[in-house]
Amino acid sequence: MTKTLTLDDALDITRKHSYEGSIDDIVTLSLTISRSNKQFDKSVYKIFTEKSNITPKIYSNLKKIGDTMDVLPIDARKEVCGSFPPHYRTIYNLCRLKPEEIKTAVKNKTITKDLSFRESDYLVNQIRFPSKLVTENDKGRWSKKQEHLYSIFRSTDVYLGGERTYSFEEDLRRLCKNYGLTFRKPNQSISSTAIRHQERRERFLFWRQVIEKELSPVWFMEKDDKWKKYFNVKTIDELIDAPLRIFTGFIMKSDCGRKSFYTEYGKSYVAKLNMLMETTNNNANRYNYKKRIEEKLGDKRELLIWNNLITKHL
Repeated sequence: MTKTLTLDDALDITRKHSYEGSIDDIVTLSLTISRSNKQFDKSVYKIFTEKSNITPKIYSNLKKIGDTMDVLPIDARKEVCGSFPPHYRTIYNLCRLKPEEIKTAVKNKTITKDLSFRESDYLVNQIRFPSKLVTENDKGRWSKKQEHLYSIFRSTDVYLGGERTYSFEEDLRRLCKNYGLTFRKPNQSISSTAIRHQERRERFLFWRQVIEKELSPVWFMEKDDKWKKYFNVKTIDELIDAPLRIFTGFIMKSDCGRKSFYTEYGKSYVAKLNMLMETTNNNANRYNYKKRIEEKLGDKRELLIWNNLITKHL
């Protein structure tokens, strides 16, 4: 393929090479889509996408394949393509890895032509999230047949968060070890979405635990009941889980006022922002929380040092 791509050339390639064809067809088509995006101006690229007659989802998958393949040198690309399974969905899945990771997996013969889509999904998550797919107790056990013995359920009226969750998990791990059993959390799913949710859940619990250490039940009990009634919070757990304006408002009104808030309760405030950042599904909100944390850490050196030290435990 020449470096300068014309619209006619690109459309000709889409007619001659199908994403349901050979590996060479899939990669050639994908590279064309990727390079047309880089070389064509917007109006020409729009014509190309429309005339290619490829559905938006498949088109997006092929573009991802092309973007990844285009980074590889020609020799490395030939080697990789020689080991790819002949299905565009499986190749797209593998292209979630970095180019160097793909090269390594090919050299190790982890990626082969007979790799299924399900196997590729597991492989990608194994490389990207190794600590989430294998725990210390699981190492060396994957080849053994295992039986699922129990599940544990929590009713909505039973609180289990922060320190209690960590304590509960440690007790379970010790108990299982005594009986030669394996304790495995639900994140042993091969779904990358499930893994990301689990990671965020763990970070949420970490930051909640930080607040629990900063704001104890005794601290809450000592506060004037009029402010508990005013903000409608009856327990320390309700305060920790309350919206940000109630959380900060209660502390300011019942304790330190606005002036001393960041000096006395800056750690709790930063931890609360991190909690909220891990629980929201809105990307814009997550970005805003992140910016607010950066702004507060930027003005307060002691808080920044504390934050850097405590995040090492994450």
